[in-house]
Amino acid sequence: MFIKLIINLIGFFYLSEYNVQDIKTIRERLGMSRKELSILLGVSKKTVDAWERGVNIPSGTAKRLMQLINDDSEFVVDRLTHHELSDTKKDREAVRM
Repeated sequence: MFIKLIINLIGFFYLSEYNVQDIKTIRERLGMSRKELSILLGVSKKTVDAWERGVNIPSGTAKRLMQLINDDSEFVVDRLTHHELSDTKKDREAVRM
């Protein structure tokens, strides 16, 4: 039990690196545009564009969120969008624009 806890903690504190293909794959698996992913992560669309072109890589909080999304995308996206966006279809459509 203790060893399992240590392994989970190490996995939590270690931040994965995300390359161009990783970011694009995660975004496409979520069925999101670059704009939608930027809103979800709290970064600009230009930042996501730069990640997907290989100009920059995610760091800090964005890197942690990418890791959490990659580990359990359904839960994380549900929790983030539940608190960030209204449940109305109109508001969801406004985000897609």
